[in-house]
Amino acid sequence: MEEKTENPDFDKLRRRVMWLIPNGIFLLGTRHEDQMNLMTLSWMTQVSSEPKVVIISCEKRSLSFELISKSKNFSVSFLEKNNKKPSLIFAKPAVLDKTLNTLSQYEYFEAKLTKTPVLSSACAYMEFGAVDFKELDSHVVVYGEVLNAVELFDGSNKITKESILSMQDTKMNYGG
Repeated sequence: MEEKTENPDFDKLRRRVMWLIPNGIFLLGTRHEDQMNLMTLSWMTQVSSEPKVVIISCEKRSLSFELISKSKNFSVSFLEKNNKKPSLIFAKPAVLDKTLNTLSQYEYFEAKLTKTPVLSSACAYMEFGAVDFKELDSHVVVYGEVLNAVELFDGSNKITKESILSMQDTKMNYGG
């Protein structure tokens, strides 16, 4: 394999083109014993329909990956477009307050099967069992089999792809 050389113009172009990849913005819920976290997640996609499996990617040194690797499960909270602020807040490790039942001052509840945190203002969530891991230099790809899916709305609104928060709805960009 040929050695990579850094070219600032190519790197700039590569990042700009990678920003064109559509990415949702979600919150990754992780827990092991009494330690839990919510983290902004933009890399998630379905990779299998039988069984139903998604992949997510998180930094190798992150608290979220540490908790997934210990517990072997996680949840993903879906946010509506008008609920952008949590995606900014949870770009940093969450601060747990057990007495107020909050993470970084946002209310959460425990997912039904995995007991991982779900943001109370989420419009839907899914729970996953981690079935495989692929380590890369900076990140780890986690394969998660779907265990549960729940819509959290009052019945007057139907959740659609168009109503879910995406990278394009924010000032965030994560082009790797």
